Amino acid sequence: MKNYTLFFLTTFLLLTLAFNINPLVKIRPILALPSTPPITPPITPTATSTPFPNAKPIIYTNYLYDARLNYSYTGFVRGGDYDINDILTMEVNNLPPGIKLVGCQNYPAEKISYITCRIEGKPTKIGRYNVSLVLKDNHGGIVQKTLPLSVNR
Repeated sequence: MKNYTLFFLTTFLLLTLAFNINPLVKIRPILALPSTPPITPPITPTATSTPFPNAKPIIYTNYLYDARLNYSYTGFVRGGDYDINDILTMEVNNLPPGIKLVGCQNYPAEKISYITCRIEGKPTKIGRYNVSLVLKDNHGGIVQKTLPLSVNR
């Protein structure tokens, strides 16, 4: 029995020294390892949509047909805007006497907005008139163009 006791004490002493074990501390079994926090992927910035600046509207009409004195005249002026769903308005000024702006039709669309305005009447005075067209959108875009319109005999 002496040999066993001596063996046990020697083994215990060697293990204590080798593994730095304190014989007075009670070792409790570990029930679960502490969980490590989940690895989160790095945050990558995403592109944010910045609104595009308002595009100016465009007057497509480049000329007006000549009119004849005291004969019916009908003409059209057209414009557009490349902004989505813009509402367009057109002013037509300095028309010959007897001709007036009858009305405009607006065509807002997904990719481009259009406007067509109709001028008509019977001109009552011969001359060359500089018709002023002003096209505006509902976001502050504005463009102006002057077109000659002659009234002949």
